[in-house]
Amino acid sequence: MPSPLHLHLATEQDTTRLGQVLARWVQPGTVLLLHGPIGAGKTHLARALIRARLGHDEDVPSPTFTLVQTYDAPDAEIWHADLYRLSHPDEGWELGLDQAFQTAICLIEWPDRLGKAIPPDAIHLTLPASGDGRDVRIDAPAHPAMLRILARDAQAQRFILSAGWGIASRRFLAGDASDRSYDRLTRGAETAVLMDAPPGKGDDPASFVTIARHLTGLGLSAPQILSQDLDTGFLLLEDLGDALFARILK
Repeated sequence: MPSPLHLHLATEQDTTRLGQVLARWVQPGTVLLLHGPIGAGKTHLARALIRARLGHDEDVPSPTFTLVQTYDAPDAEIWHADLYRLSHPDEGWELGLDQAFQTAICLIEWPDRLGKAIPPDAIHLTLPASGDGRDVRIDAPAHPAMLRILARDAQAQRFILSAGWGIASRRFLAGDASDRSYDRLTRGAETAVLMDAPPGKGDDPASFVTIARHLTGLGLSAPQILSQDLDTGFLLLEDLGDALFARILK
C-alpha cells in the first residue's frame, strides 16, 4: 500500500498546478474528497481542476449555497459539491451523490458530512491552512500511479525553480512517440519548453544533449539547452514555437 504523498504548495499558482495535473488523470468514477478548514484552498483547487478539464476559463463559483454545481466536460460530467451546510449524511444521498460517484468526476468539499458512506477507493486531499503556503497530504492507496505522477510533477517544479523559472506558468504540450513529456513555460514575454524524460525509460536525456551539441558544433540548428539535470531527467529547452515548416514554406 503506497504511503501518503506530502506536497508543499508555496503559492496559489502551485495549488492551481496541482488541480491541472489532477485534471489530466481523473476519469468518470473518480471521487476526490477535499478536506480542510475554511480558507484552506479547497475551492481554488477544485476550480483549477474543473477549468483544466473543460479546456477554458469557465466561471466556477463556490457551491456553498447551491450545494452542487455540475459541468459538462467533453468526456465526463463533473460534480462539485460543498456539503458544509448538510446536517445529516442522508441529505447527501438526496442530492444524488451515490449515483454521481459511479458515473461522474466528483469533487467533494467537507466530505466528513457524509459520515462513513464514501467510496473505498476515494482520494483524500487534506489542505490545512499554514503560514507560508499549504502542505497538502494526498491519501490514495487504490491509485499508486496517480501518486507517482504527482510526485514526478513536484520534482519537475523543483527543477524549474532551480533553473530560475519558478514564477513561470506551465501548459502541457502534446507528447511524441516516447516516454518523454513536454510543458511550455511562460514567464512574461519569454517562453521555454520543459522536457521530462524519466530515467530508466529508454529515452536518455544525455543522448539528446550530446546530439544537440554535435549538431550545433556542425553549424546546424538544434534547440538551445537552457538548463539540465540529467540525473532526474529534466531539460529546459529553447522554445521553437508552434509553426510548421510545411506552412512556412508556402
